[in-house]
Amino acid sequence: MLAKLIKIGQTFRGCSCGCVGDNVEIFNIKMVHLNLNIKIMKLLSTGNAAVLSVVTMCFATISPSYADSGNAVEAGRLQICKITGSSAALDEIEIPADGKYVIAAEKVGLPADVVINQSDFSTDPGSASQGQNNSALKDRFSVENRNGKVLVHLKFNGLPCIYLNAEAPVLKGSSLTLSGTHVVPSWATAVSGFNVGGLSYRYFNSIDQTYYVASEVGKTLSFAVHGLQTGSNLNRDQVHRVAVSNPEVLALLPAAFKENLEKLNQFDINLIDTGKLKIDPENLDFHSSSGLAELVSQFKKALQPPPHSRLILALPKRAEVRMVFTNTTLVGNKFEGLGFYRDLNLSNTSDLSPEIVVPIDAFINFQSAVIDLDTATLVASQSYADGRVFHTSIGSENDPADSSTDPLKMSALRQVVTQGVFKVMNGMFAVKQAQN
Repeated sequence: MLAKLIKIGQTFRGCSCGCVGDNVEIFNIKMVHLNLNIKIMKLLSTGNAAVLSVVTMCFATISPSYADSGNAVEAGRLQICKITGSSAALDEIEIPADGKYVIAAEKVGLPADVVINQSDFSTDPGSASQGQNNSALKDRFSVENRNGKVLVHLKFNGLPCIYLNAEAPVLKGSSLTLSGTHVVPSWATAVSGFNVGGLSYRYFNSIDQTYYVASEVGKTLSFAVHGLQTGSNLNRDQVHRVAVSNPEVLALLPAAFKENLEKLNQFDINLIDTGKLKIDPENLDFHSSSGLAELVSQFKKALQPPPHSRLILALPKRAEVRMVFTNTTLVGNKFEGLGFYRDLNLSNTSDLSPEIVVPIDAFINFQSAVIDLDTATLVASQSYADGRVFHTSIGSENDPADSSTDPLKMSALRQVVTQGVFKVMNGMFAVKQAQN
C-alpha cells in the first residue's frame, strides 16, 4: 500500500500534489534514488473500513532540487479539464492572458513557489500570433481587450479538456519533476488545482503522452439463452441485444483503461465517446493503414489533440467465447462485446424454497488497439474473450437477464471487464502490472 503512494508520478484516489481526498494526503512528485521515511501519524476509521492518513513524509536523504537560477525553462502543456460529476455546467471559460499557474513551495519541497506560464497568448491585444502556435486550439478561442486587460475565452466544444502550451522552470538536481502536478491559477482562491470551480488544472512536460480512451464495448448488452433440450451445445442460442442507458455500465471499460494507465504512471487521460469519431466499428480494421489514416483524420478534426497523443480504442469482437459453469465448459457459439449467457438446462431447485438457482455466465469479447495520432500508426493491439459464472436466485417466472442494474450482474460484468482490460493492457504495453 505504501509503495503505491510513492509510485512515480502517482495520484491516489483522484488526489495529487499534497491535496487531500479520501483521508489520504500525498505528494505527487517523481523521485529518483530517494530514501523516504514515512510516518503514519494516525489511522482513521470510516465506517468499518480503516483508512490510512499519511500526514507527513520525512525525507531522509534527498539531493537538492530547485528552480534554475539561469531562468532556463522547459516546454510543456497545461491541461484544463472539466471534472466529471461537477455541478458546474461549463463549455466556455475565461482566463487572463497574464495569468500564472502556481505550485506551492511546500507541496514539492522547494524554497519558493514554482510559477508556470502559458505561452499561447500574450498581453498584446493586437498580436496576430494569439493562439496560432497551438493546433489544439483551432476554432476554440477568442481574445478580448476588457478595460486594458487581455482576456482569453476558451471553448471545450463538448470535449473533456483544453490544452495550452506552457513553460515551466527547469529544476536542478534529479530528485523532482513537475510533470503531472496539479497547479493553481493565480487568480483563483483555491488551495489545490484539482478542483477550481469544477475544473482541474495540471501541468505536463513535453515528454509525457496524452492518452484518449474510447470504447464501443458496453453500449449494448447481449442476452443469450440456450433452450431446454437434452445435452448442452451452443448452436441454438437465442440472442437479444439491448441498448444500454445505465451510465455505470457505459463507464466500465473506459474507467478500467484509465485505472491501468495510471498504474503505468500515465495521467494525461481523456475519456471520450466513440460517437465523436464517426467510425464504423463493424468495418474498422486496426491493421489497415488506410483505415487508420481515415480514423486519425476524423479524430483530429473532431478533437484537435495536442502533439504526442495516442488513442486507446476498444471495439466488440465476434468470436467463440468459453463459458465455464460448475461442472461444464461450453465452447461454440460466437458472441461479441459484453453480455450474459444462460443455459436453461443448468439450474438447481431447493426443497426449502420455490426459488430456482440459475448459473449465468457474464462474458466479454473485444479487441483493443493503441494508435499513435502523430503518425497514424498502430502501436499495439490485443484481443480478449472469456466468461465468468455467477449464480442468482429467481422466481420460476422471472428472467435473470431482465435488468442490467441487478447488483449480481453488475458485479459479474465488473469482474470480466477488470480482468479483460488488465489482460489486454499487459499485452499492449508488454509489462507486468500488479493486479489488485
